[in-house]
Amino acid sequence: MGMLDGKVVAVTGAGNGLGRSYAMALGAAGASVICSDIDADAARLVAADVVAAGGEATGRADDVGRWASGEDIVAGAIDAYGKLDAVVNNAGVLRDRMMWNLTESDLDDVYNVHLKGSFATSIALVKHLRARAAGGSIVNVTSAAHQGHPGQANYSAMKGAIASMTYTIAMEVARFGIRVNAISPMAWTGMTMTVAKDEESARRMAERIGPPERVAPVIVYLVSDDAAWVSGQILGASNDRVSLLLHPRESRHSYCVGGWTPEELAKRFRSGTGAALEPCGSTAVEYQWYDGIKLQAEPAPAH
Repeated sequence: MGMLDGKVVAVTGAGNGLGRSYAMALGAAGASVICSDIDADAARLVAADVVAAGGEATGRADDVGRWASGEDIVAGAIDAYGKLDAVVNNAGVLRDRMMWNLTESDLDDVYNVHLKGSFATSIALVKHLRARAAGGSIVNVTSAAHQGHPGQANYSAMKGAIASMTYTIAMEVARFGIRVNAISPMAWTGMTMTVAKDEESARRMAERIGPPERVAPVIVYLVSDDAAWVSGQILGASNDRVSLLLHPRESRHSYCVGGWTPEELAKRFRSGTGAALEPCGSTAVEYQWYDGIKLQAEPAPAH
């Protein structure tokens, strides 16, 4: 008996990397897997690998940036297996640029796949699950980049939006027995390979963050009935680590009788509420600008 026997789960972006590892792990746990990817051949190959390993799977081509793809994936699951119990919104693209170099297409491409795609599949699944009155699960994929990561303003923004989406939809659909969580994964894949500067840094990074197969068990757990008590949460996962991400919240309140003025803020904010400003960025180093932001001259352009 597998942990997911009888469940049907769709994975977007299943053609390679983390998505492929999720599909393989879900199939090994007993789920019937809809392997969805914009690359039809990659989707079919992953499905064939799931089947070869003793699981049940179907591969299909979907562009999750197309709104109708959400309903298409649900309809495909119903045609293949009679239902859909869960979706893992894994599909993603990178268009990394420093913010002054971003183009409209850099924003649109990342928005369409990450955020719009997650909404499209989630909405279609929730409609199906409500009609069945059978509960179910959504697992979104966010990233530590949503805490801030230079060169990824577009990607970070969409991953932050997915985190907020997770919290809100979890509250909206709880009464239908539907759980909504997210994972913030880190693994050595084709996507993370792009940040390695040389072979030695790549080797160290691969050892530190581990392969995608180390992350996949978290997906299986969140989809399973053993996690029926978990919703509205984001779990970080890499190698041998699992963590719980904190929700955004206010802290260190200060009050000024009669209301704040700019002068009172200038006098009191730094020694009060602002005495320990938040780290800026996913590396979580201490706040570094108490002595002011310094202008740095840019090198002259090459001729």
